[in-house]
Amino acid sequence: MNAPTCAKTPTRVGFDIDGVLAAFHVAYQELVVLLTRKDLFKPGDADDPPCWNWPEFRGYTPVEIQTVWAHIHDSPMFWAYLPGTPFLWVARRRLRALLLDPNVEVYFISDRMGRYAKFQTEDWLREHLDISNVTVLLTPHKGRAAKLLSLDFYIDDRYENVNDVAKKTRPATPHDFQRVLELKTPWLRWEADVMTGATLVAHTPYTQPYLLNRR
Repeated sequence: MNAPTCAKTPTRVGFDIDGVLAAFHVAYQELVVLLTRKDLFKPGDADDPPCWNWPEFRGYTPVEIQTVWAHIHDSPMFWAYLPGTPFLWVARRRLRALLLDPNVEVYFISDRMGRYAKFQTEDWLREHLDISNVTVLLTPHKGRAAKLLSLDFYIDDRYENVNDVAKKTRPATPHDFQRVLELKTPWLRWEADVMTGATLVAHTPYTQPYLLNRR
């Protein structure tokens, strides 16, 4: 009688997209200027925003911002043409290795909105990662998604999302940065992130390196 075989549980990794892989802040600021026909931003804001809602901080009105988001919601191309972040260009080859590794499941989790957001996001990832199959989930509830997917690791650029994931998935240790990593902005002050083999080493001046395949 043959002994039963035990399938290896894959490592599940979640990536936020905007601010991690896609430079949303650059395209968003350009769109704000285009639609409002005025530029209230300071030099360097696109690369290093002073706060999360930096257009409002610089003086754009709620009505103007609502107009911008209405445009994004109906646009068939905004999400599809975002530039990549420096992290993407450094890590692209090894990200593809993670996606092709049978022992790793990769999920892209984003709070993007719009009638065509999911379709555009999938196209963007296929083009920039040169891979046909990607799994995209659109939700503002990052912690809930991480729990339902049983993620082992999650990478985001916003502390609130990182903290939500940590609390939902590991309530005893809400700041376990071996599993949940916040990538600090601005991008241009980061040291280069390094990919070695199929293992992602996330490394910034603010954190120690963490291996995505560490359990």
